[in-house]
Amino acid sequence: MHLYLLRHGEADISHPGKDFHTLTKNGCEQIQEFARRIDPAIFAHVAAIEHSTIRRACESAEILRETAALAPLLKQVPGLTPDDNPTPIAAQLAHAVQDRFIISHNPFIAKLASLLLTGKPDGIEFDIPPSTCIALERYSTPSASI
Repeated sequence: MHLYLLRHGEADISHPGKDFHTLTKNGCEQIQEFARRIDPAIFAHVAAIEHSTIRRACESAEILRETAALAPLLKQVPGLTPDDNPTPIAAQLAHAVQDRFIISHNPFIAKLASLLLTGKPDGIEFDIPPSTCIALERYSTPSASI
């Protein structure tokens, strides 16, 4: 199973309320550049591009899908916001057999990646810049625990 964790593009923090930050022009261009460089074949076994309920992640998913002309559906998933606990998503991923592509935020992505790799959300400190993708691969069959 392949897991792709993409941080949304650069956000416009001039708007009040972090949940309402949209992508800047640069943030849109970052996602477009990522979409042009990514191999569309990685989406062959991805049913949906999953993203958080926050606008900048939704915009990133839309831009990615449109720019790369991808077939997977866009799917808004609760539990992927910056301050959400990554444990429930990690538990879902522990049983996943199909490839997953998730667009989310810091610190959530960093904590999820750390949890998957070390069993602890703070086991590894990651600084994930906007429009950066972490690709993980699991060779073993799904397990009952993380």
